[in-house]
Amino acid sequence: MSYTAEPGALSEEVENIFDCDGREYHLEIDYFFDKNCQSQAIYFFLNRCERNNRVGYAYCLIEDGNLKIADFLIYDNQTFQSGIDKLFKLTHWNEPTNYRNKTLGTQLLQHIINVARRKGIHEIVGELTYEDRTQQPFLIGWYEKHGFTIDPKSYQIRFTLA
Repeated sequence: MSYTAEPGALSEEVENIFDCDGREYHLEIDYFFDKNCQSQAIYFFLNRCERNNRVGYAYCLIEDGNLKIADFLIYDNQTFQSGIDKLFKLTHWNEPTNYRNKTLGTQLLQHIINVARRKGIHEIVGELTYEDRTQQPFLIGWYEKHGFTIDPKSYQIRFTLA
């Protein structure tokens, strides 16, 4: 891991991760601070190394000593719009347009949990919106599989760190 600093932010370069098909991805974690140098937000950006395009992200906030997952997404419909993109698609015909079901979300979630542990956070919380639940009905089971509990009335997700 290496770090670079900017005013009010710190960027962490994490070792590259690989999907279940062996493709390489770069994970960058950006920490944003308030005037007292207390971490307030953490952004996780997952980029495909060869193409250098974003394939997923997670936005987290630190509130009341908890890490709140504000948004989490692995893209399922990358399009090739520009001429360079189309040429890339021709020369790299096996590059996916759907990055889901390749263990990337699981690895990204594990990095979120690891960062929370390093920061001494005791709980990770979030909420599955109606849109999340209807467009991605597998999410409830996916979070449960990774140790989260889900309130069936509010769809609040919670993970307690040991």
